[in-house]
Amino acid sequence: MYRGGSVTLSPFAMGQYEVTQELYQAIMTENPSYFKDTNITSGETQNLRPVDSVNWYQAVAFCNELTKQTFGETNCVYYSDSSYSTVYTTDDASNKKLPYFDQLKKGYRLPTEAEWEFAARGGDEYEPDWDYAYPGVQSDSSLGLEVLCPYAWFKYLNSSYSENDKTHEVGLKFPNSLTLYDMAGNVQEWCWDYYVKTTTETLDSIVKNPTGYEPDSSNSNRTVRGGYWETEDSYCYSTYRDGCGPATENQWTLNTLGFRICRSL
Repeated sequence: MYRGGSVTLSPFAMGQYEVTQELYQAIMTENPSYFKDTNITSGETQNLRPVDSVNWYQAVAFCNELTKQTFGETNCVYYSDSSYSTVYTTDDASNKKLPYFDQLKKGYRLPTEAEWEFAARGGDEYEPDWDYAYPGVQSDSSLGLEVLCPYAWFKYLNSSYSENDKTHEVGLKFPNSLTLYDMAGNVQEWCWDYYVKTTTETLDSIVKNPTGYEPDSSNSNRTVRGGYWETEDSYCYSTYRDGCGPATENQWTLNTLGFRICRSL
């Protein structure tokens, strides 16, 4: 993601689970998910599946609405103007208005890409799991993909294909060392940053709390991380990155997309 130099992050808290349909419904009074009411695995709770079919603007708006109901509007992170005087709303999201990000506020927000990867790797670069291929578990070619099965819903080896064509209740797989669940598989997770596939810029110093590179004129995609319910295992790597249009309306793409929240401490 960043070449050379080093990145430091201020303290932050990450959601233990992906945002569920139950929570999204409670805050936004609607559930846009494709995977609801039908096609649920026996024994799982429908409302505890991750919300899906949420575009990036809607995820941003959700964070502000949750902040309003828990910490009050003055703690909202996202604004509709560069002077941070007008809080970003659901109407702004519907109109696909670009939000401004006030990093000093303590409300709920999407993680930056750097924060997401830091959390997925376990939060301590001196621990062995920092170098694990997947969040929570080391890959081992002699074991095959079975090593990932207890940690992620993904394309192969989950008993039958019927388990790989839908989302699942959050928190049923093993967590990583920070007790974060579903950091690989289930749904892809939106991050704040623009998605820049490659960059010629090299960091030659310490960069604190990066929020990503600016895109080129032809690309407004935002970063997604973590793989999804029918992804191959390589998409579940802690380091795997992809991008998606923030206003995507493609249903096949949308039903792979969800998010988790974080906030600065």
